[in-house]
Amino acid sequence: NQAEVPAGIVVEASVTYNVSEKTTVSLDYRRATGISVDSPGLSYESDHVGFRVFQAIGPGGRWVASLGGSYETNEYNVAKRLDTLYMINLGLAYQVQTWLSAGLAYELEKFNSDILQLQDYDVHRITARLAIGY
Repeated sequence: NQAEVPAGIVVEASVTYNVSEKTTVSLDYRRATGISVDSPGLSYESDHVGFRVFQAIGPGGRWVASLGGSYETNEYNVAKRLDTLYMINLGLAYQVQTWLSAGLAYELEKFNSDILQLQDYDVHRITARLAIGY
């Protein structure tokens, strides 16, 4: 049983503002339609709003702290279902070289649905990162 994605407008917008030499703020919004992964045959409309703040620390700006969050709703009109997803993340990264950075991050993800068949959940993640570029 394959469902077709309903016709709809997809909108995505983001803005980034350099508050100072060391501080950057970004906001984003997305509206789209899709097909449910957990309920085949159901389509939904999704709205997502997010923000992110980056703050360079110290004289060389080699340390960067970040704070972000998002709120998303997925509305299934036919099923009269509404899912919400909240995310908050904190991070700290160190620029070892121009091409090498290391960091640590924490993320909280909280999912809620207004139907009993789906389990609400909270997920706490701690992530260590190493990024190598060229």
